[in-house]
Amino acid sequence: MGPAYDDGEWTFTGDTSDVSGAIKAIPDIPTTVMAESEATLEVIDADAMLPEVASAVGPVGAGALE
Repeated sequence: MGPAYDDGEWTFTGDTSDVSGAIKAIPDIPTTVMAESEATLEVIDADAMLPEVASAVGPVGAGALE
């Protein structure tokens, strides 16, 4: 974790007696994961030779729309 990592927690303790509605509390609702992603970043020394990388894009004008 880096210097900008925030592991703080939020605690809501405000007065809810004035809110509209029958429930005068902050609801404890479940959290549902809608999407998830993962990535890997390889880090090399600044003086290292860059590896050959194959291009995923063909020449300009090539493709099914010609």
